[in-house]
Amino acid sequence: MGTNSFEQPAAESAPFDAAPAGRRVLAARSRPMRVLIRFASGRSALALADQVVVSATNFLTLVLVGRHLPHADFGPFMLAWLAIVFLTNMHRAVISQPMNALGATESAPQLARRIGALLASQSFILAGAVLALAVAAWVYFPNPVLLSSAALFMIAALMQDLLRRVRYTEDRVGSALRLSLTGCSVQLAALLAGTLVGLPSAARAFQLLTLGALLPSLINWAELRQWVAQRAPIRATLTEHTRFGRWLVLTGLAVWFSGQVYPFLLAAAGPDMVGRYAACQSLFQGVAIISQAASNLLPATIARQFASGDERAAWRYCLRAFVVVLLAAAVPCVVLALFGDMLVALLYGPAFTGTGSLMLILSFAALFVALDGVTGSIALARQHPHSLMIGHVVGAAFTLTLGAYLVRSYSIIGAVSAYSGSMAVVFFVQIALLAYFFAPWRARRNADAGR
Repeated sequence: MGTNSFEQPAAESAPFDAAPAGRRVLAARSRPMRVLIRFASGRSALALADQVVVSATNFLTLVLVGRHLPHADFGPFMLAWLAIVFLTNMHRAVISQPMNALGATESAPQLARRIGALLASQSFILAGAVLALAVAAWVYFPNPVLLSSAALFMIAALMQDLLRRVRYTEDRVGSALRLSLTGCSVQLAALLAGTLVGLPSAARAFQLLTLGALLPSLINWAELRQWVAQRAPIRATLTEHTRFGRWLVLTGLAVWFSGQVYPFLLAAAGPDMVGRYAACQSLFQGVAIISQAASNLLPATIARQFASGDERAAWRYCLRAFVVVLLAAAVPCVVLALFGDMLVALLYGPAFTGTGSLMLILSFAALFVALDGVTGSIALARQHPHSLMIGHVVGAAFTLTLGAYLVRSYSIIGAVSAYSGSMAVVFFVQIALLAYFFAPWRARRNADAGR
């Protein structure tokens, strides 16, 4: 079988693979330029491209739905969408993220058995997710048709996300990219076709989105069955994942309350405020791409760096990851801070004008969100996931106290201000915890004390 043109040899280390010879002179002139060129030359470029496809699809989905749905339906659609995002994060915390960390150093047969056990467990895990979505619908969008349509989409999307993350754990980033291109292109095509004939309700939008989300599972059905046939014991695998992921689940809950709960806090102000907040947030998908690409690629990569035994080199790698992410995130944040109001009105229509101050405040939050992708990856790679949870618990405490007060007192401007403050709190708490537990100088001091 020939080498796939999308994939690079596993020995190459992203995001800082060696630059091609023709670029070395340019790279030598500037440290930031050298870092960015190395980023663009290896598997990280494929990981970033994959996340660009997924995040761009989500962004275009929200724009198309926001422009073509009846204005009163966009708020309920966003509440259902955000509930699915929350449940997706919970699914990742129990299934995908432990798989990334635990499976990164396993042999191919061991990893295949782990994947089979996880796939075989999805029937009752997905049933629990549907039940949780029904509870959210009862409180925030009590529409049975919308609930059933959103549930079908969620099931398909969770399976698609699991398949993508399996590819990352297998170190087949190019395969993950192809899978995303397939599902996302069909998803957008179906939605575009729906907008041409009319998009009468939020339920219809979810029905169209389900078509694209189902396709990757159907294409890979034979491989899915093969994995399930050679699965490891389901109970033992889930016990291991639950033990590893319990901190990630708590972190997911804390993440929800530290940042993602604000549209639900705004729900009392009416669907218009929810839609306006969501429209502003959606333009920061460019920064979310960077953060999520780091979260997809770095945990397994950093784990391999530390497993090599050279801890000092591994920490230098982490520092360079911070530099890459900060440089990449700064560009869209500056653009959106300056021109966000115009862009929101251009994409979503004249009903969404007057958002300049919201975009300026959210641009600061986006920088901290991008850097959080690196701190979270380091914590997972060091098998210290409770550092993530503690940081977001502090952020959640901020949201449920000062944040809730700001939303009640100042509506949407209070919501974006509180969100930005919460993201800053989360990042600095995580940095402090990582420095305390894993800083190289602390390891050297402990080694000296043991002599």
